[in-house]
This record gives sequence, C-alpha cells and structure tokens, in this order.
Amino acid sequence: MVDDRVIEISMIAGGLAHEIRNPLSTLLLNLQLLEEDLSGELGGTPDTLRRARKRIATTRGEAERLQRMLDEFLLLVKPVLLKRTVADLNGVVRRLVEFYEPQAREAGVGLVVYEYSEPLLTSIDPSVIHQALLNLLINACHATPEGGEISIHLSVEESGSDSAWARLEIGDNGEGMSEDVLSKAMHAFYSTKPSGSGLGLSTTSRIVAAHGGTIDVKSEANVGTTFLIRLPLATRVAG
Repeated sequence: MVDDRVIEISMIAGGLAHEIRNPLSTLLLNLQLLEEDLSGELGGTPDTLRRARKRIATTRGEAERLQRMLDEFLLLVKPVLLKRTVADLNGVVRRLVEFYEPQAREAGVGLVVYEYSEPLLTSIDPSVIHQALLNLLINACHATPEGGEISIHLSVEESGSDSAWARLEIGDNGEGMSEDVLSKAMHAFYSTKPSGSGLGLSTTSRIVAAHGGTIDVKSEANVGTTFLIRLPLATRVAG
C-alpha cells in the first residue's frame, strides 16, 4: 500500500508543476514579443517602447509570482526548523501590524489590535510565526472590501490545571467563504484568487502545528472569516 504522505507529496508536486507552467508560458511569450518589438530598432518608436515597457512589467510580475510560489512551496515541504525563543505574542503581533498596515491602508482596510493585558509568553520562532500570521492578514485583506476592517484579538484560554494556550484570532468582515470553499481552504494549491498560489494557508497550518499549536477557521458567506490559532504558553511548556 502506498503511504498517504507519498500520495500527498505526489499531488503537491503535480500541483506545483501545473502552477509554474502558466506564469512560465506568459514569461516566454512576453520575452518573444519583446524580442520582436526591439528587433532591428535600437532606438524604437514611442509606441514600440511603450509596448516593450508593458511587456517587461508583465514579465517581472510573473517572475515575482514564481518566486513567491517557490518560497511558499519550500516552506510547505521541507522540515520546519525552528529557532525557538520565549517571546511575547503581543509584541510579535504589534510588529506584524506595523509591517503590514501600510498595505492594508492602501487597500482601504482598517487594522484593529486588541492586545492581552499581560505578556503572552510563548516558545516560538518569531520570524516563522510572523510569516504564518502574515499569510492570514494578506488573505483577510484580499477578502475585505474597501472600508472594511480586520481585527486581531489576543487572549488566554485555560484548558485544565496543567495546560493553557495563548489564543490569537484574526477576523474580517469580508466576503466570507461558502461551506464548499471552507472545506478546501487549507488544501495545498487551492485558491479562489486568479493569481493566488493556494499555498499560504497550508503553510500557515504546518507552521502552527510545528509549534505544537492548533488552527481553526469559521466563515460565513457575505459575513466574514475568523481564524483561531492556539499556541502553548511558555510557562506550561517548560513545566
């Protein structure tokens, strides 16, 4: 019997090949057209140069898309090697919001953060968690119309005398997901966006699991989506 992990990797590899083929075809076509535009015209007419600049921009955009896709793919399939340190999740989120807020503002989407009243000490790799949470913010921003809002809530969830979790919720009031889309949202290479790689949520889920945490999502079409991440508190990990 073929191992389930082998089947999963085969499906992921096939999906990656398919996803790379499309932007690669666009790259090759635009390079061919660019070569024809500039062939024999070193100076070029204004119209030729305008078309050349447009094709260069398209080519660059597709190359950047390939780079993002491959970066996410490597995060998905290679072992997650963590450089753990005890960090306050409040501070990690604060720096993330400072980083992403200009892009959200440009899209007309507000960001509101509700930090926990005390330090939320967790044993994490801050840079890796940053990437996981950034994926969620990007998805939320894309799903939220201009004038909408993304909220981030931090709290503690007690689950017994010997266990407690740092709890982080990222919610938006965007388009939400149908039950069918929600059931596939965490699958690799599944995306409802034409230019999406479909790797962001899979990568986030894997990163959270590597930290000993959990991730859940609830969504309703035309209402919004909320992702809930739980990470073990450092004091309970140490104990």
